[in-house]
Amino acid sequence: MRERLVAAFVGSTLAVLVLFGVPRAYQVGELVRDDEQRTVQRATDLAAVVVREEVADGEEVTPALLDEMVSGDEQITYVAADGARVASSGDGPADDPENLTASRELPGGGSVSLERSAATVQDRVSEALLPLVLIVLTLLALSVVTGVLMARRLSRPFQRLAAAARRLGTGEPVVDVPHSAIPEVEAIGAAIRTSAVQLEELRRHERELAVHASHELRTPVTALRLELEDLALWPQTSPEVAAQLHASVAELDRLSTAIGVLLDRSADQRRDAARDVDLDALVAEVAAQWDEAASAVGCRLRHEPDGSGRVHVDPVTLRRLVGRLLETSLASGASTVSLRVRTVGSHHEIEVELHGDGILEAPPDPQAGELAQAVGGRLSALHDGRRGVVVRLAV
Repeated sequence: MRERLVAAFVGSTLAVLVLFGVPRAYQVGELVRDDEQRTVQRATDLAAVVVREEVADGEEVTPALLDEMVSGDEQITYVAADGARVASSGDGPADDPENLTASRELPGGGSVSLERSAATVQDRVSEALLPLVLIVLTLLALSVVTGVLMARRLSRPFQRLAAAARRLGTGEPVVDVPHSAIPEVEAIGAAIRTSAVQLEELRRHERELAVHASHELRTPVTALRLELEDLALWPQTSPEVAAQLHASVAELDRLSTAIGVLLDRSADQRRDAARDVDLDALVAEVAAQWDEAASAVGCRLRHEPDGSGRVHVDPVTLRRLVGRLLETSLASGASTVSLRVRTVGSHHEIEVELHGDGILEAPPDPQAGELAQAVGGRLSALHDGRRGVVVRLAV
């Protein structure tokens, strides 16, 4: 995207410079040539006056006299009334139809002509066009720099949206979806925020199902199975009804097995997502994502790494757990939130300690507790007069 924006901006600038620069360069060239032509005419008038005075005084017109009135790229030729020709010394300008010439007739006959080299005129044109070329190049360079800066500024919201969408796709909590004055960016950001809320709700239902499925599904099925077996053993139950009850018990056993398979498969999927994770790096990454949100409420996040080792957990769930802890910490009104990762004996600890006055007392967060259980950890409050929580994970 940035490359296209830069190319479009530089291309439009180049088009404007060409549209205005080419006619201007042509105009400057014509002005220089006209000025050189007038200079040649004035020099010819001066040479004619000098030669006329020399002739009137009876002096001979010599090449040395004419040399004093020309430069190296010019040549003056005097043609006397009797047809005798006297020219300034030197080779003079090369034959070129573009050479500038001027001629003046003398009283009593004869003429004086002056020729200036076209190469000299072209050099004058080049000198006159050099500032224009430098201006064009400077404007072009400025357009490149401006285009790059504008492209970065315009693409930055979309890059942040892309990063938020990637985190949303991997199941991480999305906390820094940017607001923007650009309607398209704001619309995309609103859609991502809505999707994040909906996905979090779905995950919450999934966690509740995983936690309560055994009790909510297996217990009623087991109770119904026992009642059916009891009914089949009653003396009042006919053999036909008893046989049907035993068949129903077999179907309930199949249902119970299916429920067990589904729950085991869900547990296997959670175990498959686990991998070795650097706790310090993960906590630092999540803290960086929440830094802007913390600054918005006047809170400072302080990560205190100690080089703790790695743990085998689902990184997405662990990020959501740390993000949830930071979210509740910011809502408490703390002025500073300290994040510490350390190894104590046979387990790792992630401490989230609150500092400041006027911290609101909040009830235990069931969602954080469920997330801690999902990564095989345990969530508890800090002791020794400190405020906050700690997550303990097995090494």
